[in-house]
Amino acid sequence: MQRAATHTMQEPQPVVTARPWAMGLALAYVVAVLVLFVLAGRIMGLQCENFGCMGIGVAWMAWTAIYVFVLGWGSLLGRWLPARNTFLRLARVTRLAQLLSGLVLLAMWLLR
Repeated sequence: MQRAATHTMQEPQPVVTARPWAMGLALAYVVAVLVLFVLAGRIMGLQCENFGCMGIGVAWMAWTAIYVFVLGWGSLLGRWLPARNTFLRLARVTRLAQLLSGLVLLAMWLLR
C-alpha cells in the first residue's frame, strides 16, 4: 500500500532581477545621504558673525531642500527594486538613518 503525498509541490518563483539603473540609483542614494551627513556637520561648525548668521540660515534652508529631495528619491527606490534585493535593504537602512538624523537635527534646533 502506497501513502499519498501529504504535501504539494510548489512551483519555483521566478527570479526577479533588479534593473541595473535602479541599483545604480540605490548606490547614488547612499552616497547622497552620506554627503548630507557631512554637510550637516560642516554647517553646524560654522560661526555666527555679523551677517554670517543669515548665511547659516540660508545654508540650512538649502540643506533641508536637498534633504527632502533625497528622502523622496530613497522612498521611490522601493518601487524600482525587487522585494528581496540587497540594494533595497541597503536603501531602507539608509532611509532609516536619514530619517533619524533629520529628527535629531530638528530636535537640536528646537531645543536651542
